Amino acid sequence: MKSIAPDNSTFIQRFQAGDRLVFQEVFNLYVSGILFVCKKCVLNDEDAMEITSDTFCKLFLKHCDFESLPSIHAFLKITSRNACLNFLGDKERRIIKQEEMLLYLDSTYEPGDPESDDIQASVYNRILNEIDKLPPQAKEIFKLFYFEHYTEKEIAKIVDRNINIVKSLRLHAIKLLKIKIPDLSPYR
Repeated sequence: MKSIAPDNSTFIQRFQAGDRLVFQEVFNLYVSGILFVCKKCVLNDEDAMEITSDTFCKLFLKHCDFESLPSIHAFLKITSRNACLNFLGDKERRIIKQEEMLLYLDSTYEPGDPESDDIQASVYNRILNEIDKLPPQAKEIFKLFYFEHYTEKEIAKIVDRNINIVKSLRLHAIKLLKIKIPDLSPYR
């Protein structure tokens, strides 16, 4: 494949027109640098490759918006940086949620005490039973949020729903659980 010179006067016009060969040239020009920065930020090769890939997909979807190679490069740097920060923030929120749940469960648990073990198991089973009784969509969103630790934005993509519907269904699930098991709510 013959390389297309980025300084060619028609290069950006062809990029704006969605020319896949020109896009491939842009990809080849910047992918290693973007991937390198993402790897340094997220410290995981697979996540860095996914962020890099998503960044180039966003570039391709917005191909009409760029008037120069420096603006393309700036977009790639900013988009990948923001994606890395979002990834790290989501990861941190998941860890915090897990720690909060563990702290709450640990506050009611006395290790080695058979009675405490029975109570813990009973409470856990009661919660799971009530979760299973939730309306299907609310149950799915609740489990994705609290058990799988996805963000509402991620859940909206998974279930192909508007994020406001996801928020509403999650809050509805919590409300129903508080009604069904009010003695277990730490927020009474």
